[in-house]
Amino acid sequence: MAQKYSKSELAEMILALQERQQIVRENMDEIDSLLARLAKFVTNKPTQDRSLFHLSLNSLIAKVLKEHQHQWLSTIEIVEQVVKLDNQCVDVEIGDPFYMAVKRKLKQLHKQKVIIGGGFHWKIK
Repeated sequence: MAQKYSKSELAEMILALQERQQIVRENMDEIDSLLARLAKFVTNKPTQDRSLFHLSLNSLIAKVLKEHQHQWLSTIEIVEQVVKLDNQCVDVEIGDPFYMAVKRKLKQLHKQKVIIGGGFHWKIK
């Protein structure tokens, strides 16, 4: 059953809907701005790893693992050799940015089934 509205009631409903529409637009603009700010953090993550090393991290890890393809290497050993190959004089400790970047890349390579290993020791397939 259709309801009948007077012109003034329809005008009031239209105004109320326009107010709601304006609120929704403001909320959408706020969400867009928050997403833009959050996207900066997501896109900056890989570039931080790249800026740590002068050469490609993939190629550095590949060189280290190919040189020692018949033995298991610990993560810290790989990190130390990668840093040395990259011509950087840095004392590497567990938890520092170099260690975390290499560990992240090792996990990624393990997921892609390029290397064998787990949390501490790694070997090329």
